[in-house]
Amino acid sequence: MAKCYTHREQTSGWLRCPRPNPEARGRVICCHHAGGTAAAFQHWPEALPTRVEMHALQLPGRQDRLGESPVTTMAGLLPPLLARLRVLADRPYILFGHSLGALIAYELASALDREGVGPMHLLVSGKGAPHRPSLFPAISHLPTAQFRARAPDVFEAMPAELWGHDEAMELLLPMLQGDLALADRYRWLPRPPLTLPITALGGDRDSRVPHEDLAAWADYTDAGFEQQMFVGGHFYLDAHVGVIARLIAARLGAAAA
Repeated sequence: MAKCYTHREQTSGWLRCPRPNPEARGRVICCHHAGGTAAAFQHWPEALPTRVEMHALQLPGRQDRLGESPVTTMAGLLPPLLARLRVLADRPYILFGHSLGALIAYELASALDREGVGPMHLLVSGKGAPHRPSLFPAISHLPTAQFRARAPDVFEAMPAELWGHDEAMELLLPMLQGDLALADRYRWLPRPPLTLPITALGGDRDSRVPHEDLAAWADYTDAGFEQQMFVGGHFYLDAHVGVIARLIAARLGAAAA
């Protein structure tokens, strides 16, 4: 039976569905980068086939979830997300994650795969394989003033003027520090490869993610691996939404027709 969404389910909580479609044949679940929001995927529904329903992660500590404490460990993050995804697994779906979101998407895929309700495909973007070391030193543990001084090197997409705006920083720093804590504290635990295919995407000028780190995702699946590079830096995907939407539709196959 098709899932019906209330207005609250579409506009609040962990996942946002800007274009609900009870007749959808497939779904894509998108996980945003550190410091990001569900709005990172706001233009995706228009690019996707009408039979594909998109859900976008909204982590606590930002926008309408500003009053909630950021989640700083996978152990705290996964249970509520998995509960939501089990409901959405009633039809074919794909998990997509960019940067920090790629780690979240992988952990979700891994847990759901073990339960027998895994996605058809995992798409990871702008992030090396979990066992590969980050090129950035951990800074989430620093006192607020030191973190604020060093964070612009990590959050390069944020407007430079925001870092000097005390009122904005009072709102943003807990979320930014919490997201980096989630990444800094993450430790991959060895486990069997996924039984679903992985596609790794990256920007050809992304200095954060060497090509070989993307290629290392091949070791995380027994079901096929592909790597695709796009023109651009770490946020290359903003200029290639249409191509990525077609890639998602191709991975969903008949479910997107």
